[in-house]
Amino acid sequence: MRPEKVPEHDISSEFALVPLYDVEVSAGHGAHIDEEDVTSQIAFRRDWLAQSGFNIKNLVSLTARGDSMEPTIRDGDLLLVDTSQKDVAEDGIYVLSINNHLLAKRLQRLVDGTIYIKSDNQAYERQVIPKEATDQLQVIGRVVWTGRRM
Repeated sequence: MRPEKVPEHDISSEFALVPLYDVEVSAGHGAHIDEEDVTSQIAFRRDWLAQSGFNIKNLVSLTARGDSMEPTIRDGDLLLVDTSQKDVAEDGIYVLSINNHLLAKRLQRLVDGTIYIKSDNQAYERQVIPKEATDQLQVIGRVVWTGRRM
């Protein structure tokens, strides 16, 4: 079999490029923000983004490091983060910054305003942020997709 030359095709109408930042998000004890340069881009289908209700301007991708969110998020997974979702209105996995450390954690807001920070890996303890201290919690955005190398 001989490969045939495929005609060039402009895929920009079908795919949107989401910036991949040179920032590792800890799924463990916390990673420092050392460098925030965009190193690459990840392509997502525009129709999927639209069907999911995402605005490309609000999306960033980051790399996860650590084991605290296993099995949901593994070391080296790519995370697609919607930075417009900063309010913990519903339970989910969010990227947050605490003392200049980025973390990917499951957040749960209770009726009284208390927020639980939980890891999926049972080896890690749950943290409690009382309502009066939730203003110290800086939510970067909600994780809306993960990608994994096999």
